[in-house]
Amino acid sequence: MSSDEPDEEFEFSGQQKFTAINSSNRSGGKELLNLDSFPKIPQFSGKFWDWPLFKDNYILLIHSSKLEDINKFKCLISAVKGNALRMIKKLEFTAENYEIAWQLLLNKYDNDRRRVNNLMNELFNFPTIKKESSRDLKSLVDNIKTSLCALKSLGQPTDHWDTIVIHLMVRKLDSVTFREWENQCNTLTNTPNLKQFLEFISNKADTLEIIHKEDKRKNRKK
Repeated sequence: MSSDEPDEEFEFSGQQKFTAINSSNRSGGKELLNLDSFPKIPQFSGKFWDWPLFKDNYILLIHSSKLEDINKFKCLISAVKGNALRMIKKLEFTAENYEIAWQLLLNKYDNDRRRVNNLMNELFNFPTIKKESSRDLKSLVDNIKTSLCALKSLGQPTDHWDTIVIHLMVRKLDSVTFREWENQCNTLTNTPNLKQFLEFISNKADTLEIIHKEDKRKNRKK
């Protein structure tokens, strides 16, 4: 899973608002706008695969707009969370610090090498599933698809990774699902590809979900 620390929400306290307003006044008497007046953009979670969408939207709607820097800074703080927020929230809330805050985020997240490394960690550090679980199996499939898609967009040759991805991710399966996968592989004459692996996991997750719902229905009748 991601090495990011748990997300931490951040809001201005009354004192911080007072300091921010005074700081903006010192930088030219610019008025702080209400956040409701800003264009709505997807919030950045601090995860590398969310960065491209956030950056493109933020630059288009906020960074390149005619808003004063103090208001851009206010919008930036409200638009990020987790590690991204922790990077910038200790900066004094001034117009001059807006560009510094934005550059800090660019230096960390707008870096293909770091993004590739982080995505590889997301892909291969998925926790081992302890017991049969529809939710966990679906999360595994989503993690593989999302990570590989993001890595491919960064120029990685993921179309040729089927064998290594299956080899590593099959070890994340619970013992029952692992045994069922091995039994299915024994019926194949060729090495399974990633599409077959993901279809198998998705079908198993759907089956578990149906069984769970049926068990709940039967229990309600008792």
